Amino acid sequence: MTAAIVPLPTSHPLTLSAVLAHSGLPGTPPALVEAHRNHRHGLWRIKFSYDDGEPLSMEAAQATMLAGHLRHIGETDLAGEVETALLQAERFRKM
Repeated sequence: MTAAIVPLPTSHPLTLSAVLAHSGLPGTPPALVEAHRNHRHGLWRIKFSYDDGEPLSMEAAQATMLAGHLRHIGETDLAGEVETALLQAERFRKM
């Protein structure tokens, strides 16, 4: 399943739950963030896995925006996980 790109509203308080939800993800932090290759098209994406549900993935551009929003609200650890996955995806894409 693919998460949709949704603009982050500036009129609401920027909480972790709001940032994740506006990126098409559940409002709780993922258990795992990793680079993932789409087998059908061969594209590298960022996969967000959750303990209680189906994993979700998003394109690199959307994940880059998400990482920026996470840093903006002080969620540097999660932003770092997303950025690490983005770097891995880019490295794997070039192989």
